[in-house]
Amino acid sequence: MRELKSGAKVVVSQQFEDERGVSVEFYTQKYYVRELKVISKFNVLRGVHFQDPRVAPLTKVLTVESGRIFEVLVNLRTGETDHLEIGETTPLMLVIPPWTAHGYLATMPNTVVRYRFDAFRREDVERVIHWNSVDAAWPVKDCLPVVSEKDRTAPPLADVLAEFKE
Repeated sequence: MRELKSGAKVVVSQQFEDERGVSVEFYTQKYYVRELKVISKFNVLRGVHFQDPRVAPLTKVLTVESGRIFEVLVNLRTGETDHLEIGETTPLMLVIPPWTAHGYLATMPNTVVRYRFDAFRREDVERVIHWNSVDAAWPVKDCLPVVSEKDRTAPPLADVLAEFKE
């Protein structure tokens, strides 16, 4: 297990391969109450999202089932960021704690991301940071990524961090 500056942890899962194929074991000791599967088209950017940890702390466990993502994480206490690539051939499990916001860009078509959550969703305290205000080398080339209206109109990271320091 490796802890990142953002507070997230990267867990390398055990992988078993034989003539029948491959099995990957994702193991955690925590109880999860909700699971979510997200399928994204190529160049879709989701985030940077979090649930207000002062009101409704939420730990997420993320795995990529197929495709590939460029993952960006932000520590809401310090503003430090991390980014990494995770794909179906990378047996990684990303544990995202409550004080870490995250977002990702699907870098392959039909990318499937699975989440496990330790608490229920609270839409009333869901928050978002504008993706382009985060210090990350997003791999967007000649065109802007496809983003939701909510993500497009999100406040910049500096505003969100200032709110948490108040």
